[in-house]
Amino acid sequence: MINHSLSCREQYLLQRTKSNYSRFIMVLQILIPIAVFFLARNLYYAKINATVDSGYLKVYIAFILSSVVFRLILPYFFKQEQYKKVDSLILIISILTFFLLIQISLLDSFDFNAYDFTAYIFGSLMLALIYRCEMKTTLIIMISGMCYYIIYYAIARPDIFKVAALLPMFSATVLAVYFSVSRERLNEKLFSTNYQLQEESRHDLLTGLFNRRYTEVFLNHQIAVHRREKTPFSVIFADIDHFKKINDKYGHSIGDDVLKEFSKILSQQSRDTDAVIRYGGEEFVIILSNTTISEAEKIAERIRIKTETYSFSGIEERMTSSFGIAEVTGKDELQSLIKRADENLYRAKSEGRNLCISS
Repeated sequence: MINHSLSCREQYLLQRTKSNYSRFIMVLQILIPIAVFFLARNLYYAKINATVDSGYLKVYIAFILSSVVFRLILPYFFKQEQYKKVDSLILIISILTFFLLIQISLLDSFDFNAYDFTAYIFGSLMLALIYRCEMKTTLIIMISGMCYYIIYYAIARPDIFKVAALLPMFSATVLAVYFSVSRERLNEKLFSTNYQLQEESRHDLLTGLFNRRYTEVFLNHQIAVHRREKTPFSVIFADIDHFKKINDKYGHSIGDDVLKEFSKILSQQSRDTDAVIRYGGEEFVIILSNTTISEAEKIAERIRIKTETYSFSGIEERMTSSFGIAEVTGKDELQSLIKRADENLYRAKSEGRNLCISS
């Protein structure tokens, strides 16, 4: 179910967070056993050689403990749909993992008295491949990691430190940044294009409201929510009275203008959480989430009065509208709910129009 209350940008960020979550859960499940293996190997060699390299042990233990903690708490916040916290936690584990890999690279370099960028390059490329974020965030993480490596190395081993030897690290950093930024721009462009196409396919071209094909989508979603959470929702069927006479007298161009203005009235009198739909011709549907029938009646009556007192452009007559209202019940299926609202609309029109009828 697409959340039509979110903008394209907000939906993209939400999709990116969910994508990051899926990848990080998978990566942690792979990296934790690998880190445990290296920790066990170091402990085994330490037992044989009677020496312990505390640097490696600290790094592996820090990674294992932090990864296990994040692996346990990430699903909790994700299930609670606290996506901002999920995003923050993923950022933290990304930075922590990257810097721990940098530390391993430094330890390898000190052991061999030479530059060893294997872990650094692996960390930067893994970060670029797995973690999707803004360009600013990527630059801050990568530049901070590179500066940390250079400063640490220069202080710890000034005797063998050479700037020229850092070329592989610079190259890996530039490549990782370029890949991360390029991919993110491409992903956002593709998402924006797809979002626009979806918007066009589910909106009425004349009024800008949702079109009829999405009535079933919204209603099925609300029925599922009602059954799961026992929350009420109501449906309003609205129809412009004597609209055919307007078309016949003033022409279809003026008739289109009336439809547009009536659509604005419906949208203005509805809430952001409601779905306003052009059902066909001069007939409209409003799906009101978390709304009882008494609340829906008030909304319909407000729209009826607004329509009756509104001066539509291009016509002399005052327009009126009729409404059929129904609240979902535990026995309702999609068609039964639509049928009840539609029958109430028919009653409103047959009993004189400019009425709100509910059941």
